[in-house]
Amino acid sequence: LLSTGSQAAIGFNDVSPAAPPPSMGTTTTLGPATGPDTLVLSLNQDAYLGNAQYDVVMDGTKLNAAPLTINTASLHGSATSDTVNIKGSFARGAHNVTVTFLNDQYAGTAATDRNLYVNNATYADDAVTGGPVLLANSSAALLSTGSQAAIGFNDVSPASSQISTTTLGTGAHRLTFQVEQDPYQGNAQYDVSVDGTKLNNTPIVASALRGSGQRDLVTLFGDFTAGMNHTLTINFLNDKYDGTAQTDRNLYVSGTTYDGAVVANGTLALLSQGPQTITF
Repeated sequence: LLSTGSQAAIGFNDVSPAAPPPSMGTTTTLGPATGPDTLVLSLNQDAYLGNAQYDVVMDGTKLNAAPLTINTASLHGSATSDTVNIKGSFARGAHNVTVTFLNDQYAGTAATDRNLYVNNATYADDAVTGGPVLLANSSAALLSTGSQAAIGFNDVSPASSQISTTTLGTGAHRLTFQVEQDPYQGNAQYDVSVDGTKLNNTPIVASALRGSGQRDLVTLFGDFTAGMNHTLTINFLNDKYDGTAQTDRNLYVSGTTYDGAVVANGTLALLSQGPQTITF
């Protein structure tokens, strides 16, 4: 530097390793890996002397050949979880998935206790409008070997055995029910109401025959208030009976789901004209 104010500019670059990205949990796919139906489980653990291991059983069939192991980073209370995708073309109707904890370990304190947690489960059917839905009662803490999380859901996808589909209403939540009939001198007709509000402008006409394996599918969309009981009313409009089982027009609701979860007591036998209700 040979004069006042002259400068030497020296540049440099820091090349120390960057902070590693946050750890991600493991994603496992069970079943045939194809088909319109997907059940997704989210799981994590309290790790101690190794990671939690578990089996997954659907409708009585174990889906994993070897025990599944939770990723070391998937810790309960953190933002990281393992994901299990169960894919397939499930038969229409009720299904049950069970997660069984295989290797509990406990040495007397909360810090020396291995546990398994099912955080939640969602179900999606590409053939049914509405996208994935969070299944009710799908979280569980499995705190000892052999403890289980039982997750129920209902597949209501259209199929070749489905005669007709009816969609009513708008909103974020989906109530779906299946209808059959005993026809006689014409088909059974009915109205649908939720919480006292009739949703159809003209009577809905049943098509599927009871006992044939066929169903009509009715889907109601709405913004139903959370934490409250709501009432679905089916009003049978045109009963007819001429003295025998073969000359008797009846209407049946053979199953109901709310946001993909089976509604308890969601069946009806409407053997005479008038309304009957299902609470969800």
